[in-house]
Amino acid sequence: MRKIYRSKIGTLYIVVLCALLIPLFAALYHDDYIGVAIISFIILFAIYLYFATYYIVDGGNLIVAIGIFGKRIIPVKDISGISATGSLLSAPAFSINGRLQVEAGKNSIVISPIRPEAFCADLQEINPEIAIPFFLSKKSCCD
Repeated sequence: MRKIYRSKIGTLYIVVLCALLIPLFAALYHDDYIGVAIISFIILFAIYLYFATYYIVDGGNLIVAIGIFGKRIIPVKDISGISATGSLLSAPAFSINGRLQVEAGKNSIVISPIRPEAFCADLQEINPEIAIPFFLSKKSCCD
């Protein structure tokens, strides 16, 4: 079983990208081509990171791909729990709402899959010992 989950995109992320258009247009108006290049690079890089960030449940592994920053592979059997978090720590998650903290031994990662209930259900299907809050469990989303 190989399932790919995209990262949820949040309103704040979109607002920041749109806000970057203001200095971009100002730089264009003032013929500041270096400014245009820098701001365009930042916008394009942010868009690239969104599309290059995804989570794969593949066999016994959770693979978190983070664009040019590589991939992080977490064995599903090592995952002890998943919990909702409001943590704003840097993470391969593009939404403030719907963030999940995946605990695997000493490793912890914050992600934001588009369909968190299905994501958790897929992980729990591989490892039924994963502690998942009721509102994300298969019982609450699929009955």
